[in-house]
Amino acid sequence: MPLLYRDDDEQYENIKERGFPRYRHLLEDHAFDWLKISIMTALGALPLAAAIAVSVMSSSILLLFPLSFLGGMIFGPFYSCMFDNILRGLREEYGPWKDQWLKAFRQNLKESLIPGGIFGLITGAMTVMGFLLYWQTGGIPLFTAIMYFIAGIFFLSVNTVFWSLLVLFAQPLKTRLISTVVFLAGHLWRVLAVSLLQMIMIALTVLFAPWTLFIVPLLYWYFRFLTLYHIYDEMDEFFRIEERFREYAQNKNS
Repeated sequence: MPLLYRDDDEQYENIKERGFPRYRHLLEDHAFDWLKISIMTALGALPLAAAIAVSVMSSSILLLFPLSFLGGMIFGPFYSCMFDNILRGLREEYGPWKDQWLKAFRQNLKESLIPGGIFGLITGAMTVMGFLLYWQTGGIPLFTAIMYFIAGIFFLSVNTVFWSLLVLFAQPLKTRLISTVVFLAGHLWRVLAVSLLQMIMIALTVLFAPWTLFIVPLLYWYFRFLTLYHIYDEMDEFFRIEERFREYAQNKNS
């Protein structure tokens, strides 16, 4: 049974599959393009990773804030391109991956700088404080670990929906935040489930580091695809994604 190649083009024509056939169809059409974009995303994350590493090794909170914010601003446009291209695939929008990536980078550049900085700052703060706490106490107390887990799940939940809206719609920041909160309130358990999937990925990455650092750039696209794949239908129904894009295309062509 093929998972990464097309075995019958005609069976997909004018049909939007559900369940495993759709999952397989998306991988067959986009997996290798998403792999290339995943590597680009990893390259964009290097400044943020370096900023966090310097802050950890120096045990300096003063270095953490400016460096992680700046690294996050650099990472933001690359991060948005990952979301943008996977969501294009989920709504059946095709095109050469380089053109799609460049288009997404130009469209989302300005909008993603500040959110990227905040993302970098939160990621850096949680990472550095976790390391410092572990080194000082020889372990992380159970209550602290639970608090970290809850904060991580909340952060990942907001992050997944917020960045999806950032690349989908041109909205004021306030409207995007309100839309994120409202969607989370209506689909909390679904989003928490995909956030838990991300937490497992992060835990495995940390547990088996540094070897996983070489694998993550090659697999990140797949975990991001899984998280968006499992909430896309709910987002499409709630925000009328495909309907609004069809209306935009019709108005543009008229």
